[in-house]
Parts: sequence; C-alpha cells; structure tokens
Amino acid sequence: MRKIEGKLPRPLFAFTGDHFGRKFINDNPDYFERSGVPLILYGQEVLRGITLPQGAAGTHIDIGPTLVELTAPKGFEYYSVGQDLLAPRDRFLAVGWGKVIGKDFLFDVGGREFHPLPGKALPKDLPEVSELQALYLRTYGVGWWRVRRGEQL
Repeated sequence: MRKIEGKLPRPLFAFTGDHFGRKFINDNPDYFERSGVPLILYGQEVLRGITLPQGAAGTHIDIGPTLVELTAPKGFEYYSVGQDLLAPRDRFLAVGWGKVIGKDFLFDVGGREFHPLPGKALPKDLPEVSELQALYLRTYGVGWWRVRRGEQL
C-alpha cells in the first residue's frame, strides 16, 4: 500500500473477505462468526473527514455503491441494488445470501430466526419477519430479473 500511495494522488484500498473455505479459530462459531465478513476501507485523502454512520450495516452488494460514491465525480449517475455504507439514513437494512442484517440483529431468512450481533442482546423492537422476507425477495428478484430478462422492464 505504501508503494502505491506514493504513486497515486488519492488512492483508496478496499479489503474484504469471503466465506468459502473459511476456518474458524474456535470449535463452535456463533451465527455472526459464520455469516460476517470484514470490510476495511483505507485512503488517507479519500476518507478524510468521513465517519461511519451510527448503526451502519451492510453486505457485499453495498461495497460497489460505497466505492462509487467515494471515487466518482459529484452527480455521477449509476444504478445499484446496494447502498452506500457511508451515507447516513434512518434505518440500515442490508441483504446478503439467506440473511438480512440490521444495526443490531442478523436475520436468517430461511429459518425465520433473529440472531444478536456480537456483544449485544436482541432489541425488543425487531422488524416484522414478513417485512424482512419481502425485502430479501425484492432484492434477489432484481438479480433474477436481470439474468432472465435482461435490462428490459
């Protein structure tokens, strides 16, 4: 990174993980440990003055729009299923394969179960299961439509 930083005016580095072949350091990883992956963004100039919004939660589909918003010129128009992880909003909900994550829970869509995030208890005011399942189906429905029908609506 230091070598590249010296060659580029405003570099941005994004590091993330994946699930395939993951080895766990403990014998019984909890639901979050089996589900979560890290995202590290680094760029001294690009990230100057930017802070992660309170309650931010996201998945891999949110990485693209986050990088676009950090690097594209103001007013750049693009389409995305995901959302900018650094943009404040009233409620963070993000969809991943078989899961929906919020600021203080992880929801297993197939098992219809809520799981707490590390070091937290589940809140009393959880979203409706039907709402999370509908969000999940809408999100993956867009991908299905694009593969099967292309860009024509």
